[in-house]
Amino acid sequence: MNTTVLPATLGILLVCLAAPADAIPRTFVSGTGGGVTCTRAAPCAHFQTAHDATDSGGEVTCLDGGNFAGSPP
Repeated sequence: MNTTVLPATLGILLVCLAAPADAIPRTFVSGTGGGVTCTRAAPCAHFQTAHDATDSGGEVTCLDGGNFAGSPP
């Protein structure tokens, strides 16, 4: 019984160590946003902020139209 628990525990540990703690695969931008976490509930106001918060290969979703020409503060 203990011979199967150890490999499973090691496997879970390796997965946890390989994944960054602040991994964000999908972020959100809104014309009325003002958040910096870029979540659906608190979208960012600027694409650059969302881009910087998103994982490599992740996705930035625009929730609505807005004036996104400005740079983040």
